[in-house]
Amino acid sequence: GEGELTNGSKMAYGHAFAVYALAYAGHALQDDALLHDAQDGLHWTYEHLWDADRGGYVQSLTRCLFPLDNTKRLDTQLHSMEAASAVAAFCGSPFAREHLRELAHTVATRALHPNGKCAREWFLADWNENVEATGGNVSIGHNLEAAWFLRMAGWQLDTEEFTPVADTLLRFCLQQGWDQERRAFLQSATPDGTPVDQHLIYWTQGEAMGALSLWWRLTGDAVYHERLSQVCDTVLHSFHDPEYGDYFETLDASGQPTHTYKGSAWKAAYHMTQAWWHTAANLYAEQPHRVL
Repeated sequence: GEGELTNGSKMAYGHAFAVYALAYAGHALQDDALLHDAQDGLHWTYEHLWDADRGGYVQSLTRCLFPLDNTKRLDTQLHSMEAASAVAAFCGSPFAREHLRELAHTVATRALHPNGKCAREWFLADWNENVEATGGNVSIGHNLEAAWFLRMAGWQLDTEEFTPVADTLLRFCLQQGWDQERRAFLQSATPDGTPVDQHLIYWTQGEAMGALSLWWRLTGDAVYHERLSQVCDTVLHSFHDPEYGDYFETLDASGQPTHTYKGSAWKAAYHMTQAWWHTAANLYAEQPHRVL
C-alpha cells in the first residue's frame, strides 16, 4: 500500500544525502530546526556507520542496527564528504569540519590504488579491494568526483594536504578517461588506463564540470577551461533532450541515447544541477562557493 516500508536497512549513502539536504535547506530557508537536524543526522551516521578502527563508512545496517553490509564504497565516502562539508559551512560545526578532514584523508590514502595514479571503487572492511565486485577496474566518474571533492575540501579547510592526490586523480582522468572524438569522459577503465566501458554516462560529465571549473578557478590554466567548454557542449547538445528537457542517462558508442527514460532509483536532478551551479560560480562569481 501507499507509504509501505519496502527496505528498512540503514544505508550510509542515503544518510549522507539526507544530511546534505537538511544542511542546504536549512541554510537556504534560514531554518534553525533543519540545521539542527543536519547536525544530529551527521552525528548519528558517524556513531553507527563509521568504522572507528579502520576508518570509512560501511555500507549498511539492518533496521535494528545490526551489521548488514560492512564493505566500503568510494562513492559513499565522497557523498559523506558533501554532508560534512555542508554541516561545517552552514552550521559552524567543529565536529563536521574535522570529520571532513578525516574523510578527505581516508579517501586520499585508503582509496588510492597501489599504482598511485587512481582511486579504487569498492573495498572489504579491511580496505583490501573488493575485486569480486570491481573486476579490478576503476570508475572515471568517481575519480573525477574524488579529485573535485578532495580539492574543494582542502580549499574549505585551508590546507594543501590533499592537493597532490587530487591533481593526480584529475590527471589520470584527463589522460586515460577522455574520449576526444565524442568530447566526453568514459565511464570506466583499468588502473593502467585501458578503457573498459565505451558508454558515456551523464553524471560522469557533471563531476568533470565541477572538477574542471574548480581547477580553472584556482589555477587559471586554459587547459581546464578548454576541456570544460567541450564537456559542457557535449552535455547541452548530446545529453540534453531538446523536446522534453532534462538529460538522457547513457549514450552509446555512436553518441545516441541507449534509452529515453529520465528518472530511476539512481537518477534525479542532483548531479547536473550541482554541476551547473558550481561551474557558474567558479567561472563568474566574485566569491565562489567554498563548500561542496
